[in-house]
Amino acid sequence: MLRKFKRRLIESQEGNIAIIFSLAFPVLVLVAGLGVDSAGFYNQQARMQSVADSTALSVAKEMHLFLERPETLSESGRSRAEALLTQLGLDRRPHDIEVRVDTKQGLAQVVIEMLADSFLPAEIWGSNPIKVTADARTFGEVRLCVLGLSETEESTIALDRGALVTAPDCAVQSNSDDPAAMRAGTGSILLSLFACTSGGYEGSLASFVPPPETDCPVLDDPLALRPPPTVGGCDYLDSMFAVGTHSISPGTYCGGLKIVGDAEVTAEPGTYIITGGSLRVDNHAILQGENVSFYFHDDAAVINFKDRAVIELSAPKEGPMAGILFYENPSAPEGRNFEISSDSARKLLGTIYLPRGVFKGGGNGKIAALSAYTIIVARRIDLEGAQLVVNADYSASDVPVPVGLGPNSTKVRLSR
Repeated sequence: MLRKFKRRLIESQEGNIAIIFSLAFPVLVLVAGLGVDSAGFYNQQARMQSVADSTALSVAKEMHLFLERPETLSESGRSRAEALLTQLGLDRRPHDIEVRVDTKQGLAQVVIEMLADSFLPAEIWGSNPIKVTADARTFGEVRLCVLGLSETEESTIALDRGALVTAPDCAVQSNSDDPAAMRAGTGSILLSLFACTSGGYEGSLASFVPPPETDCPVLDDPLALRPPPTVGGCDYLDSMFAVGTHSISPGTYCGGLKIVGDAEVTAEPGTYIITGGSLRVDNHAILQGENVSFYFHDDAAVINFKDRAVIELSAPKEGPMAGILFYENPSAPEGRNFEISSDSARKLLGTIYLPRGVFKGGGNGKIAALSAYTIIVARRIDLEGAQLVVNADYSASDVPVPVGLGPNSTKVRLSR
């Protein structure tokens, strides 16, 4: 009797297990299918994202060549994305590709939407499309017009006492990783096409139009490899003009160059090397010149424009200093002030390059307002009550823009 009971019990258990397994099997298959599909979806999304990233970067790099034909660049981007999908074996899945090009904002956006490739039937997942987006920006350099080079100092770009920077058609960047790398005090405003800081920014949102992006990659000094002019012996010593109208010639000005009182001085085209003293223009004096550049060679060589001095200068069109208006010796001590506080420093056409110095702006006038374009690359930019107008009408002047600045660069980064 006991043996028969055991046998019946075993047979009963085996039947129950078979019933339980048959009931659980669909659930097990569903769970396994979900796992397989989840891994597959992630893999498909990752491959789609790589296509979108690569396409966005490619389109952004070519944007400067298609400023007047963005639709052509969009079509080229779609073709590139299709080719990359084919290489990854994704082209057979139903999909849509959209490439948006905004040349004013320096933005290339790629959106790819594709039907998911699933193990489980479509009835379970539905259409379940996968969508990825990639944004690549050229703001860092394609229309770069103000760059603070210091990577560690607080307030690499600083606006105080109601200072105003107007740069609506170009980008402003601070390389500093400090939490207050870009600062706008009460009443100060930074208006730009795009603002970016490798660290953070300080000031109300109303002070920044648009608000800066943070944690941006550091931009290399675009002029670091630009060779400075050769410095020879003194051509002029302790030059000073206080009255009358004068014309000066290029050369080495030992002891600096001072234009004061009511003197009106016209600089002939060429390179002026300032050493042993400053380039000083003040009172009601006038300094004007076309196709000129000024090189500040030693510790004493700085800029000091103040009072009601009138400044109207443009950089050379050709030669080793083409596009460079002011150039500080890259070996100079850090932190020297190059001060423009004149009420009439109205034309500064070209690039102001102060890799170790501080561009200090002040006064009641609009600095550089009559320039077709102005570019400032300095260790720091410090404005107190100044109105700095950074125009970016590059096509309005035949003064060339140095490579790596304005419209002459193709470096980009993803910003999604």
